[in-house]
Amino acid sequence: MNVFLGGFVPAKVYSNFYEDRAAIRKDHKGKISGIYLFYNLQDITKCYIGQSTNIKGRFDNYLNNAFVNGHKNSNSPFIKALLKHGQDGLGVILLEYVPVDKLGEREIHWISELIPYYNASSGGVTGSTGFVHTQETKDNLRAIRLGAKHSEQSKALI
Repeated sequence: MNVFLGGFVPAKVYSNFYEDRAAIRKDHKGKISGIYLFYNLQDITKCYIGQSTNIKGRFDNYLNNAFVNGHKNSNSPFIKALLKHGQDGLGVILLEYVPVDKLGEREIHWISELIPYYNASSGGVTGSTGFVHTQETKDNLRAIRLGAKHSEQSKALI
């Protein structure tokens, strides 16, 4: 973990998210808020930083196959990694326990410090809410969709 964190000592480290699920649940009974980091066990430089007002609840979501599969079409790089590598392909580090009113600020700090591979935004209270694509991105997305045809099934739904 020193590859990421230098001399920083995290609050908790779990070497395998799935195998350590019982310990994670036990350690986080009640509403404990904090900043966490998931890392890919095959390539520890690929990680995701998140925040939660209820760590146990958030991790229970990530351990729930129905929840994860329900987000299959999500554009979230982390959800895609979770689907690709599975819960047992990730480790998790609790970077720090933080009061709810400081979550956004601390998440932004950690994202700017570690520049995680799977994060799609710079974090904070709003996360990707209010995010606006650049005109160049909008033009690229439009070009991709031009000429695309709806399937008969899609047309029927429309």
